[in-house]
Parts: sequence; structure tokens; C-alpha cells
Amino acid sequence: MRPQPFIFSIDELKKRVSDYGILPLGLGQKDGFSLYGMSGEGIRWHTGEEKTDPWEWRKIIAAEGELLYGKLCQKSAAFVSREWYPVLMNYRRQGYDFDAAYEDGLISRKEKKIMDLFFEKDVLLPAYEVKRLAGFQKGGEKGFDTVITSLQMKGYLIVRGLIPKRNRNGEPYGWPVSVYSTPEALLGNDFMQQAYLEDPFDSLNRFASHLMEQTGMSKEDALFLLK
Repeated sequence: MRPQPFIFSIDELKKRVSDYGILPLGLGQKDGFSLYGMSGEGIRWHTGEEKTDPWEWRKIIAAEGELLYGKLCQKSAAFVSREWYPVLMNYRRQGYDFDAAYEDGLISRKEKKIMDLFFEKDVLLPAYEVKRLAGFQKGGEKGFDTVITSLQMKGYLIVRGLIPKRNRNGEPYGWPVSVYSTPEALLGNDFMQQAYLEDPFDSLNRFASHLMEQTGMSKEDALFLLK
């Protein structure tokens, strides 16, 4: 892969994701194809400064909806452009809508319990509400984090914001929690229907070819990133 230019601002991040189609957050990686690996001089993680802290950028981007954000790449956080998200998720969904995927055993019972909350109407729900309403509280269903990650990877949920947890006195504490919605709630119901017109593996290969052209990435690496 060709060396990629460093990223110094949230506007440069948005431009780069629009060009590439996808970019992992990549926190913890020392190098590689990720925002962390491309962070330029002066970028400081976990400072709370909106101008220079990518940890804050992800909150802004998730709330704006100009890009799509969530655990969208190898079960980890990534940004995907509006143009390429339907293409990627056509491959991930394998041409299925949710009900058909459930009937064919591609969606678990736990996944359906969560998605039923979102299909009633286009809602935004923080993680703690999803847990409560879907029965993942103490003594109930297990494996919430695994299930919610799977639904993002399969193209049924995205992160639409990150908000602080609050104690009984209304005071914020700890790490912020994700607020979820369906991609249809952001992009409209027709966005995926158009993508369904393409064979899922054609979608995968088209996105991989785009990544290769934009970055000089090998086909093997591009496919690994998108699967």
C-alpha cells in the first residue's frame, strides 16, 4: 500500500473517508490503514479538545450523520461514506432483508429481540435502553456486546451518537455510551433497495477495487478489510 497522507483535522478525516469509502478508527494500532495510524503531528487522543482529539471527532461525526460510524470493520469501529455504505452492506447482508435473513437462520433470536425495538418506528436508542428493553439486564439475556456488534457488522445498526452515562443525581460519569439507529432511519428506506440490484459479491469486489485504486492496497488486504 502507498503511504497515505496524515490527517490533521476532522474536515480532512471526512474528506479522506469520502475518498476511500471506509477508514477504521484503529485505536491502539501503531501504523496501518486507520485514523490512528494516519494521525498527524499535533493530534492528541483523549484530551477532550474537539479540534485535535479524534476521540471527540467520532462523537461529532456519529451525530451529524454525514458519514456512517459504528463497529463496521473487523468488529471494530470504522467510518464509512454514504456512497459506499450501501455497497458494503449489500455484501454483508447477502441480498437479504432482515425478516428473510431471520427465517433462513442468518439472524439469531437475540439479534431479533434487539432489532424489534428499532423496527417499530425509526428510533434512536442509547445502549442502556436497548439492554433494558431487549431483556439484557442482570438475570436476563447474555452477550449484549457481541450481539450489538454483530448487528452493526451485518448492516442493521449504526451508531448515531455518543452520550455520557449519568448517575442518580444526573451527573455524567465514565465512558460515553453509543446511541443506535438503523441505517434506514438515517439514509431513507430506498438506500438499500437500490443496492440489492447488484450481486453481493459484485458489490464486494467493486468496493475492493475502489480501495486498491485509492490506496495502492493489495486485493487480499482490501477484501480482508471489507469482509
